[in-house]
Amino acid sequence: IKCNSTPSFESISRSSLTVPFYVAPASVNEISTTMSFTYHYPEEINSIFPRAGFGGTLVTISGSGFLVSRGYRCRFGEMMTNAIRISDDKIMCIAPSLKPSAVPVSITNNEVDFVEAGSFLYFHELSIVSAFLQGPPRTTVKVQLGHNIESLGNERKEKNIAPPS
Repeated sequence: IKCNSTPSFESISRSSLTVPFYVAPASVNEISTTMSFTYHYPEEINSIFPRAGFGGTLVTISGSGFLVSRGYRCRFGEMMTNAIRISDDKIMCIAPSLKPSAVPVSITNNEVDFVEAGSFLYFHELSIVSAFLQGPPRTTVKVQLGHNIESLGNERKEKNIAPPS
C-alpha cells in the first residue's frame, strides 16, 4: 500500500490525528475495506540528564509526546539500547559501554526516524582496588580521585575535585 498524501504536522493537533483510508479491491468480486491510520506529532526533547558518565549510567530524557503504545529505544553514537517510558514527558535508558568520548544521543520508536536528544560524554572508568580509612567514628573522609565524585563519607557531596599533585 502506498500513501500519496499525508497531512502536514501543522494540521495535526499537538498529540495525534486519525484519518480513514480505503483499500480498493483488485477485482470487482472483492469488497473494499475501510481502515484508519493515526499520525502522531513527533516527540520533542527538552533535556538529557546526566550529560556525562560511564557505561551503565541511567540516563533520563525529558520532553513531550512520548506515547504509551510505542517501543522506544535510545541510540548512543551508533549503539542502540532499550528505553523505558516513564510518562508522557520522560523516558529512561542505560548508557552502553563505549570508549571515552562525546557521542550524540537520540531516541526512536521505529529504529528509522530519530529525534536528537543531545550528547553524552563518556569518562574513563575508575576503579578502586583497595582503600584504608582510619579515623574516629562519624568522621567525614574526603576521597580525591579526579572529577565527578558524587558521594563521599557522611553523604557529603563534592564535584570537580582536583587530583592531588
